[in-house]
Amino acid sequence: MSNNGSASWRHHWQTQPVVMLVLGLCVVVYLLEQLLGVSPVLAVLHFPRAESAVEMRQMWRWLTPIFLHFSFLHIGFNLLWWWLLGKQIERLQGSNVLLLLLLITGIGSNLAQSLMTGVEFGGLSGVVYALAGYVWLLGLRQPHLGLQLPSGVMVQLVIWLLLGYSGWLSAVIGHMANAAHLSGLVLGLLGAMLMMAFQRAIHVKR
Repeated sequence: MSNNGSASWRHHWQTQPVVMLVLGLCVVVYLLEQLLGVSPVLAVLHFPRAESAVEMRQMWRWLTPIFLHFSFLHIGFNLLWWWLLGKQIERLQGSNVLLLLLLITGIGSNLAQSLMTGVEFGGLSGVVYALAGYVWLLGLRQPHLGLQLPSGVMVQLVIWLLLGYSGWLSAVIGHMANAAHLSGLVLGLLGAMLMMAFQRAIHVKR
């Protein structure tokens, strides 16, 4: 790798550590799935089963399904959107905001999906939908913040969500975590509303 390339990656790690950490974890987990098979990796990282007291105490399981991906298309799509949306939030609002969004929407969308289909699922797409909703609404209502997601793109993501629920996409590309997508989007929109309320409260105090 050239010096310029090395400097670029160091810059990303220094300025966007949460984006880079999640990207790296997803890639490592995907490579482990290719080397060891999906089943042993899934067994360690799947969402806790409600009937298993041991798994319910293994706190990492509440979040780790977001790092599981089951095809190159799956991980490629999710990481592209994670990169595009996450770097905006981390650059403009800080690592703590992105990390908080990741934890809340990751756990929330995982929980919703587990209630619908059980624990054998995975993917970052619930978080991606959350970030899309968050960036879109804040960009629409408070453009001075600098966050941007065109409404046309948001419409396309919603259409994709609706197609997932129709069952047509599942027949073409396989099982989709529809509950994670919908709950993630709702949580992201709620997060944007809370951020706007917080900013209004600060403005009033000033």
